[in-house]
Amino acid sequence: MDTIEPLSQGIGATSAKIIEMTKKLVDTGYAYASDGNVWFDVIKDEDYGKLSNRKVEQQESGTRSLEGRRKRNAADFALWKAAKPGEPKMGFAVGRGTPRLAHRVLRHEREVPRETFDIHGGGMDLMFPHHENELAQSESATGKQFAKYWLHNGLTRMPTKLPGGQIKMEKQSKSLGNTIDARKLIEDNGPDLVRYLLIGTHYRSPIDFTDQTMANVKKALMVFTRLFERIERLGKKA
Repeated sequence: MDTIEPLSQGIGATSAKIIEMTKKLVDTGYAYASDGNVWFDVIKDEDYGKLSNRKVEQQESGTRSLEGRRKRNAADFALWKAAKPGEPKMGFAVGRGTPRLAHRVLRHEREVPRETFDIHGGGMDLMFPHHENELAQSESATGKQFAKYWLHNGLTRMPTKLPGGQIKMEKQSKSLGNTIDARKLIEDNGPDLVRYLLIGTHYRSPIDFTDQTMANVKKALMVFTRLFERIERLGKKA
């Protein structure tokens, strides 16, 4: 793995950086090649799991085992996957494949490359394994802190009726067909109610779109509306 094969035509600078970073992780022992794939070795990263506060043993039990029979550890994740028929390919010393490692080049006002985020955010469901893996691969490659602050927001959820009549709250997802259009939500309830719903919920807590939730928000908002009306009347009398 001392050489990198020529890249496919049309591959840009970002893809070249991905290959460069993957190779660096292999050269430093944080990653290894197996059957055309390159896996990140979670055991080599002593801090792996620090974001989600999960131990490797816990992570292994929840990790998909597909295509993982040639991995050293069940929790090892892919930096480079051998291309399947019909997939776009680019050259790398371990074989033709597709990159899975996300490479970001941060710049400030003077266009000097940086390797640390001030704030990294995303949904609570991305903390593990996506952000955990992103953190591990980036800090292992650069030796620098990847993000100063992590902000993970709670999910918006909708009630789903289960067999037997029980109700389960599930996150909104296009695949489940339970999403709410933001414009329609505002049209049906008004912008003030939507604002109150959002600011009245801690950013790490889920927002449940149920009839009871909307009724409670309307009632709470009405208290403020009446208070403002009373203040306005008192102001006119003064």
